[in-house]
Amino acid sequence: MLLRAGLSVQMHIVLVAGAVVVFILDQMGKCKFNENWLFNQNFSTWLRPVPANMYVARCILCKKFFKLGTMGIKAVESHMRSMRHKRAKSSCQQTEGFSQFCSALVSPAPISTTERATPHSRTLFGVTPTLKTEAHSYFARTYTSRPTLNEVVIVSAVRTPMGSFRGSLAAVPATKLGSVAIKGAIEKAGISPEEVKEVYMGNVLQAGEGQAPTRQALLGAGLTIGTPATTINKVCASGMKSIMLAAQSLMCGHQLHYLIFCNKIDVMVAGGMESMSNVPYVMARETPPYGGVRMEDLIVKDGLTDVYNKFHMGNCAENTAKQCKISREEQDAYAINSYSRSKAAHESGVLAKEIVPVSIPQRGKPDVVVSEDEEWRRVDFSKVPKLKAVFQKENGTVTAANASTLNDGAAALVLMTADAAKRLNVTPLARIVSFADAAVAPIDFPIAPAYAVPKVLDAAGLKKEDIAMWEINEAFSVVVLANIKMLDIDPAKVNVNGGAVSLGHPIGMSGARIVGHMVHNLKSGQYGLAGICNGGGGASSILIQK
Repeated sequence: MLLRAGLSVQMHIVLVAGAVVVFILDQMGKCKFNENWLFNQNFSTWLRPVPANMYVARCILCKKFFKLGTMGIKAVESHMRSMRHKRAKSSCQQTEGFSQFCSALVSPAPISTTERATPHSRTLFGVTPTLKTEAHSYFARTYTSRPTLNEVVIVSAVRTPMGSFRGSLAAVPATKLGSVAIKGAIEKAGISPEEVKEVYMGNVLQAGEGQAPTRQALLGAGLTIGTPATTINKVCASGMKSIMLAAQSLMCGHQLHYLIFCNKIDVMVAGGMESMSNVPYVMARETPPYGGVRMEDLIVKDGLTDVYNKFHMGNCAENTAKQCKISREEQDAYAINSYSRSKAAHESGVLAKEIVPVSIPQRGKPDVVVSEDEEWRRVDFSKVPKLKAVFQKENGTVTAANASTLNDGAAALVLMTADAAKRLNVTPLARIVSFADAAVAPIDFPIAPAYAVPKVLDAAGLKKEDIAMWEINEAFSVVVLANIKMLDIDPAKVNVNGGAVSLGHPIGMSGARIVGHMVHNLKSGQYGLAGICNGGGGASSILIQK
């Protein structure tokens, strides 16, 4: 008896909860949804109002539900062809109701959107002509369906200046630098912060920054409290990977809580941020039984050490120099050229269009405004060939001059679908064509971009000769030289305004920075391809068109 009473109570709770949900959705339907209801002979009655371009059906055999919008048609098609649902396939295709359903979708005659169906109706009401056309194309195909992806465009790309290690931006944490970049990108795009539906930011050295660094950055930039945030850590490729992940969400038309809020994600912010000046030291939690404690620098431990071979990334660079037969003199010459290009770019104002200044409050004094990169000035060319190798004493080639530096900075880009750009009346700066990742042995991380780049070109149907500008991140000079050699590309098109060796390498930011730099410096119609290696033997690469 007690068991029956318990079940009865549970049943009443379920029924009441269901009634409440239906009532709420019904009320929402009066202002946000089309009032059509779907009933079909071979589909279960669906007690919920749905958007005008989405209908819900259920297979009479396997009881699977389908949301029959533009994307849902593909789901039905896939279900019909599924080897795991042979009986369902036969049932769905042979029942009269399903034939009527297909007929309704592809019928050229308009179907009334005002007539309310009955439970025994064999037609689908409220189907738009666009949906009919798309349904016809999908049901007529005899091969595996492939979804149509949204075109994704970049409408703004900015970055903060890059400060030297313990230099001009040392007082500003990574999250604050991220806020400056995000706010600047949104302002440059000319859109309201409320339009941004989600934010991805790369950030590698997160210890001591507090919970959810990207969430801190977006709230500091004035975005709404309801904006989701995700922090990406793919070491040096983090900033670029955040762009790739955001582009994927936009391309796929991912929708957040669609049936409740109708809140389509079509505008996102992506980028990267790092403050290497503020990275803490750590020590093991256990108390030492005797003697002192051992402290470790997290810049080295979490950012610059190959955990598999137990040595610095610079040793990996030395290995690449040996394998690719790249001399110390070649690396020094490349570094000097990088500094010269960065100097020319700053003096000509080329880099000014991508930089948003950082204002640093001072106690009792006017704010200090940092508006220019710091690192490129800190060089004495006469000392470059005299420096000792850092990572390999005998026959070493990598020095402090021909390697990148430790830096602070942030970059952010506003991405949206092409349809969103039209809706917001925003002029795109570039479109994202393709992107890819690659992985090799951890010790060979410097040459990983050479494996990612062909994937990107193949996906776009282009050749290397079609690329007008290349950005290969200068983690070390040997990285760029090795990839130029392996890809057989024109050095004159690579890092034309300098790179990480001379400008700086805030590791979570750099991938986003080089993409943003291409956005501003390509000419209309030109293609630009960026590649960046990352610790652990990885790389990311992305292709854009101005």
